[in-house]
Amino acid sequence: TYGRTRIVLEMIKVIKDNTDLHVNCRVNAYDGRKGGIDIKESIEICRLPEEYGVDSLQITKPLSPLYFTKEGENTELIDYVTSLKEEVNIPIILGGGFHNKTQINQLLNDNDLDFISMYRPFVAQPDLLLEWKNQKSDESKCLMCNNCYRNKSSTCYHFNS
Repeated sequence: TYGRTRIVLEMIKVIKDNTDLHVNCRVNAYDGRKGGIDIKESIEICRLPEEYGVDSLQITKPLSPLYFTKEGENTELIDYVTSLKEEVNIPIILGGGFHNKTQINQLLNDNDLDFISMYRPFVAQPDLLLEWKNQKSDESKCLMCNNCYRNKSSTCYHFNS
């Protein structure tokens, strides 16, 4: 477990020893590969960054063409996050596939989640939070097509031409 994380832990230590920056560590709950990280080892891995001073953990699942997350699919990780919260004492951020304000509020209100993270909806709709605040819509127009990842440009090919 330490061997899988050593370089990251060393970077965390240097950052925390030399700055006051908030350090968030993104961790896959599992990687879906034979001989890879499973949920049990992932929980062990999450304890290490906390020991090195990480301020929060972002939990997600694999992001590769085989495992692209569609809308809200990471709700399956809620039980994992609940278990993880018993093992660490820092905020946990659940990421992956969220773009509906009602769903996000329900997840935050009904579960022991600290935060939800989003990325793709902001690529498609940079002013999304303002629209939600002004109650213009409850959902991002993001299609979750993942072209913003596949082409490595952080550009929405449907709505930002």
